[in-house]
Amino acid sequence: MKTGSQTSTKQTALLVGSFVLICGITIFNHEMWRDEASAWLMSRESSSLWELLKNSNYTGHPRLWNLLLFPIAKFFPSSPFAMQIFNLIVVTTAVWIFIHHSPFDNLHKFLFVFGYLPIYEYSVVARPYGLSLLFMFLFCLLFPKRKERFLTLSLVVFLLSNSSPVGLVAGGACLGLLVFDTFLVGDEKLDWRKYTGFAFIIFGILIGLASMISGTQSGLYEFRTLDFKTFLKPYRSFAESLFLFPREFIRFFIGKEAVADFRVWFDILAFPSACYVTIRFCKAMVNSAHALSFYLLGNAGLFILFTFFYSGSLRHHGFFFILLISALWICATIKKEILKPTKTALTVMLSAHLLAGVIAVASDSFSPFSNGKRTAEFIKKEGLNEASIVAYPGAKADAIMAYMEKGTEMFYPTMGRFVSFYDLGPQTLREEQLSMESVFQAAQDISRKSNRQTLLILNREVNKESVAKYKLVKKGAFVGSIKGDESFYLYGVPSDSRP
Repeated sequence: MKTGSQTSTKQTALLVGSFVLICGITIFNHEMWRDEASAWLMSRESSSLWELLKNSNYTGHPRLWNLLLFPIAKFFPSSPFAMQIFNLIVVTTAVWIFIHHSPFDNLHKFLFVFGYLPIYEYSVVARPYGLSLLFMFLFCLLFPKRKERFLTLSLVVFLLSNSSPVGLVAGGACLGLLVFDTFLVGDEKLDWRKYTGFAFIIFGILIGLASMISGTQSGLYEFRTLDFKTFLKPYRSFAESLFLFPREFIRFFIGKEAVADFRVWFDILAFPSACYVTIRFCKAMVNSAHALSFYLLGNAGLFILFTFFYSGSLRHHGFFFILLISALWICATIKKEILKPTKTALTVMLSAHLLAGVIAVASDSFSPFSNGKRTAEFIKKEGLNEASIVAYPGAKADAIMAYMEKGTEMFYPTMGRFVSFYDLGPQTLREEQLSMESVFQAAQDISRKSNRQTLLILNREVNKESVAKYKLVKKGAFVGSIKGDESFYLYGVPSDSRP
């Protein structure tokens, strides 16, 4: 069986080059959605690092991604494409490490690299999970040299723990593995490097945990009481991560009801299959206490996160699979080969990931992922950016704001003021606390005070009665995106619109 070091330079260049080409084309056609746009806007609109830390206080994410975006946004304030390219560089580095250094054979490397998570979710969608992937693979690469490069390994775990919520969980699993290796099976004497390294890792985990705790003030993370539905959902997510089911893309093409019917059959087949292959992998790793302890700790952390605090989505659940790949990698560094009993199961799972990757790339290349970019281009083309803009719901409008000029402000009724991005802080009202009547009235008040037309952006069409009552003038509608809740309807509110 070929090991990673036996993958030729030409093969590595071919795989990495193909990866960059496919991702680059897809990114060029990808319209950012609100979560991507929000991080970009925070970095772009913050005048200092201190202000950036303050603005990102309620995102529930560690701050590393925003800190890295800060200088990029300052150099390229009008081009969020720069953030997408940066993310592609990060994930390409992770892919290169995996191809050139991992112990998997060439077939598994090909299937993984062009599977859904690397080829789309962590590369095309510009979120911090690509950073988590990079640091996770760096950890696997450096683990065999842990005795002589412990401080470097500690830095990697520090960065992993501050890359994303799932990265924090993975960082905890890495800490557990190093504790196990050092204090339970290690025979070398502890020195200042080990003590310093462990202190650095723990400090990094505490920083990442503090960042996530701040998200509880915005309602992002809420402790949930355990019931059958709450208990079952993470297990469904676990199966979904192993045998990829890209719901958003399938729903876009075959409809919500058809997806629900298909989902029933997926659950029937995938859940017992996931249980079977997990037991099989654990049995295969039973003679590698390092790999097994790492895998079980990481999975326990993810189950706790998704069961009690945050349901997550496929990008988060995907780390169930990344932890499995990493555990097999760690196991192979000790056993000097990928465990043969796992090869068939791994091939089946990776093939499902490849199919999901093809669906995602093809969908995003030919259909809008979000309507934010198209809406922003229309607003600028029609000169509507000169009007006072009111947006509801506010969080979704970030997908539009990212493609507007730096300093552009919108009025968010939930916040009661003009701002350049949607703030998730505790002073923000929940969207459901506002009625559409209050939104229309807020747009009217702004229109009268400014004595000019106001542009109202909604994600639903206004009924005829309200159009007539508030003298709304429909300016445009942008619907039919993969992110179905990011459709936008534009209405003009004249300054004399008092009913």
